[in-house]
Amino acid sequence: MKQFRKLWGLIVVFTLVAVLTFTYVKRATAFTLIELQFTGPIELLAGTVFVVNLTNHTSQTVDAVVDIYGRNGTLVEPQATLTLAANESRGFTYKQPAGTPANWVYARIGLGTANAVVTDVGIFGTNGELVVIADGVIPPAVTTALLLPAVQLVADQKACVFVSNVSTDTVNGAIDVYAGDGSVLIAQPISIPAGQTYCLTYTHPTGAFPIAIRAVVSLPNGGNVVGDMATFDVKSGQLITLLPAIPLSSGG
Repeated sequence: MKQFRKLWGLIVVFTLVAVLTFTYVKRATAFTLIELQFTGPIELLAGTVFVVNLTNHTSQTVDAVVDIYGRNGTLVEPQATLTLAANESRGFTYKQPAGTPANWVYARIGLGTANAVVTDVGIFGTNGELVVIADGVIPPAVTTALLLPAVQLVADQKACVFVSNVSTDTVNGAIDVYAGDGSVLIAQPISIPAGQTYCLTYTHPTGAFPIAIRAVVSLPNGGNVVGDMATFDVKSGQLITLLPAIPLSSGG
C-alpha cells in the first residue's frame, strides 16, 4: 500500500510538471514575430544608461520583445515578451556596470505587428542627464554603402564609426574616413561576423585645428547592417553626438 501511495504521488507530481511545462511552451510560442527593428550601436562607459523606448501608435495591442546585445554579439540584457496597449509607451533600461570596460551595445526589437510601433534609444550619462536620443530603424539590405554625415572635431576629440551586422552571414567591406577637403584620413577593410559590431576610431591630433570629418561604409556584397558615428568629450569620454548612417542604394 505504501509503494502504491508513493507511485501515485509521483504520478501527480509528473502530471503537474507536464501541465506547467505545456502551459509555458504555449505562452512562449504565442508570440509570432512579424517585424524587426534595431537601434544603432553605441559605446557605453561604466555607469552610463541605455534606454530603449517603444510606443504603440495604433488602436490595437501589439506584442513586443527587446534584446540588448553587446560586444561580439553577446546578449547582455534579455527581456521578457510584453504587450503594448493602444497608444501605450514602455521603456527598457540597460546600465553598463560600474568598474567594467566600455561596451558596444545595440537593441533588437521584435514585434508582433508591422508598422505599429515607433522606437528610439536614449543615452544617459553618469550624472543621469540625457545625452542623446536616436531613432530605431528597420535595416534595409544595403547594396552599396552607408553614408555617415559630417561632424566637427577639436584637438584630442574622438569619433567612432560603429557598424553592427544584423544579418545572418558575415558582411565584408571597408570604412573610409574623410577630412572636409575630401582627403582620406583612414581606409580600413572590415569583415563583421553575424550579430557582431565593429568600431573604427579616429582621434584628432593634439594641437591641431578643428576639422570636419565624414565616413562611408562600403559593402560591395551587400548585407543588413545598422551604423552610426559618435563623438566623445575630450576629458570625460562621455558621448556628445550620435549621427545615424544613411543607406545608399546601388547607383545612389
